[in-house]
Amino acid sequence: HFDFTFRRPAGLVLFPHFFTRISPGWFDKFMPWRGPAVGDLDDVVQLAPSAAFIARLPGGRVPDRSDFETMSTAVRQQAWREVLRYAEDLGEELERLLAGDDLLERLRPFPSA
Repeated sequence: HFDFTFRRPAGLVLFPHFFTRISPGWFDKFMPWRGPAVGDLDDVVQLAPSAAFIARLPGGRVPDRSDFETMSTAVRQQAWREVLRYAEDLGEELERLLAGDDLLERLRPFPSA
């Protein structure tokens, strides 16, 4: 939850997440106009897949608990396995990014900033 400030004596907070949008609290995810307070993310570096990556996933979205209601077990498991294969590609891309020289050039400010 992001209804507080991540102030540290020094350094950054690394926040890997499924989505680029950050909600202040769990219930706020249903309220797209709600976001963290300005300044709360000043020392946060978020890792999130791009919209293009998400579009390649089965159904064009990140799997979630609703899949248990809408998919058979076999279909759901196959889709989730496919997502895991894509996630391996994402991990390899992160390794390349961390080993390369252009990490700072690839960073972007939060949309709310």
